[in-house]
This record gives sequence, C-alpha cells and structure tokens, in this order.
Amino acid sequence: MSHTAVVLLSVIIAGVARADIAPADVTTLLSAHNAARASPLPQLTWDDHLASIATQWVNTCPSGHSADSLRQGASENIGWGWPTMNASEVASEWIKEKDNLVNGVCNAGAVCGHYQTIVDPKTLSVGCATKQNCPSQGQPVTQIWVCEYGATSGNSSTPTNSTSPPPTSNSSSATAPSAAATTLASMRRSIPITSGAPTGYMQQSSSCT
Repeated sequence: MSHTAVVLLSVIIAGVARADIAPADVTTLLSAHNAARASPLPQLTWDDHLASIATQWVNTCPSGHSADSLRQGASENIGWGWPTMNASEVASEWIKEKDNLVNGVCNAGAVCGHYQTIVDPKTLSVGCATKQNCPSQGQPVTQIWVCEYGATSGNSSTPTNSTSPPPTSNSSSATAPSAAATTLASMRRSIPITSGAPTGYMQQSSSCT
C-alpha cells in the first residue's frame, strides 16, 4: 500500500441492505472517530441503518455524494484511494484536517469539513461501507469508503445540520454536480511518499456550521 492516492469528499446537509464491512473495520473506524472526539463530546455508536445507506451508495462506485433522498438527512464523508485504502488510512486523512483549524476557523484554502463532521456535537452515530475495484476519479481501480453520520443513537438518522443546502441532484442515484468534480480535479496535490501512507490526495468539502 506504499503507492496509494486518496480523494476525500465531505458534505453536511439537512430501503436498505445490511452493510458489507468487516467487523475489524467497524472497530477501527469507531475507535478513530471517538479518539478524535474529546470530552465532553459523546462517543459515537455504530448504526446499521446508516451503514446500509452507505452500502447502497458505495455499491454504485460513486464519483461524488449521494442525493439527500438517499441520505435521509444524514451527513456524509467519502474517501477514494487507489489502488486500495484501508479503514485506518481513510479515517486518518479525515481527522488530520484538525491541523487546518485555528480557534475553530478553517484556514483559508484549507479543507476541514471531514474532521468537523466527525467532531460535530450534534452527531451521535455513524455507519460506513467500502467497495474495492471501482473505476472512479480517473483511475481504473479505486477503493471507496462512505460514512454516514446521524444525530440520534440507534437505527435512525436525523439531520446534523438542517440549514445546509442539499446537493444538486435529480435522483437518489445521481452523483455530485459537475462543479464539485471540477473542484476535486483542481485541488490535486502530492505529499511526501511514506511507506504505508498515501502518496497524494484530492479534497473537496462544503463548509460546516
């Protein structure tokens, strides 16, 4: 996994099969998310309903966010890595955005939305899914991770930020609008190569309030 690239996408917005995700990945994702949530923030719990929504979307090999009609008001983080990316790596990419925040304000031109979603005090539950061997982001083989975040514990989700606008989409299977794809493409950059770490990544995020 020494030659991997990562794409990250986050959005906050105001029927279902069980998620196909390994128990070890559930443990890894929950541990990473909760380690990022300092007291007195409540610890997140795993939500199978949110995980099943994530499964529906990731199984389409998406290039952007799902429609609000599928998310049912949940927030969503997405990560793409090629050729593969494990649960620890995608969580690390999201959480390290903390370094872009100064006194709660995101540095100009930086990305903070994935981390802000994870530590949102209104978020109480999370469910994720992953799919390998997807053609996406201009790559023939990627591994995609989708995490959905809800404001209730248990198997239902309510908006964590009902004032944020929904994505432009005409159906539950639509991908993000072309403007988002353009933003993603324009923000590609490289980071130093480290064994076991991504060699580059792209990010696009809506603001979090």
